[in-house]
Amino acid sequence: MRSSRSRFREENKKLKAQVDSLKKENAQLKGKLKGQPNTAELNAKLVNLTKENRELKGELANLTRQYNALKAKADFLEQQNEEYRQIIQQVMSEQSSEAKQSYIEKAKKEALIGSVLLKSLAGAGIIVGLVGYGLYRKKRSWELA
Repeated sequence: MRSSRSRFREENKKLKAQVDSLKKENAQLKGKLKGQPNTAELNAKLVNLTKENRELKGELANLTRQYNALKAKADFLEQQNEEYRQIIQQVMSEQSSEAKQSYIEKAKKEALIGSVLLKSLAGAGIIVGLVGYGLYRKKRSWELA
């Protein structure tokens, strides 16, 4: 019996030591848990962040739609501006051609008028010269006679 008693005592000592060790470990783990945030608190934060994420995704989708609409409008306006630019260049080119043609025709008319005037003056000069010469000869013939 004695040996069983001593065996029980030894085993009891071991178990007490083991219990003390587990108590120490338990205390350490509790200390670590105090430093850690509450899981219920974390779950609430997670739910709030998930909700906020959904809202932000909705805003992003809305902004993306608005951006795409504005981009399409800008592309359309850019295309229209290019068409108007081409039309204006075409009209300016036509106006320039018409103005050039008009200038050429006006210059031709002026050259023609200048030519007619010059020929008229030359013809008048010749006639005046002939009449003057005729009168001079007539006068000379009266002076000599």
